[in-house]
Amino acid sequence: MKDSFPPIAGPYSLNGVPLRRVNQAYVIVTSQVVDISAVKVPDTLNDAYFAVPADVKGKETILAAGAGKKATEVSESRKKDQQAVDEQVLVAVKKVAQLDGYLKARFSLKKGVKPHEIKF
Repeated sequence: MKDSFPPIAGPYSLNGVPLRRVNQAYVIVTSQVVDISAVKVPDTLNDAYFAVPADVKGKETILAAGAGKKATEVSESRKKDQQAVDEQVLVAVKKVAQLDGYLKARFSLKKGVKPHEIKF
């Protein structure tokens, strides 16, 4: 995997964030530490797994999806991968007091708030 795009997981059952790869520039770092050393990530989660299919790439497809075309379905294998990773991550989350409530909470920034100056 590319170092600048690590995989993240919500877990989906807590906050609806699916298993995906995100640029670190879009992630807000907190002081909360969760031990995920016991999480076993399947070998199938590699660059090819997160690659956007050729038929989905491009603005035309994104605009067409908003114009009433059916959204792409999530495959059963991706659902199983999501569930397998989420189960392991949830075990680690449950070990930290009140973390599941924190992850469920809605987060937003107001105008003028600089996320890199906030202490979580």
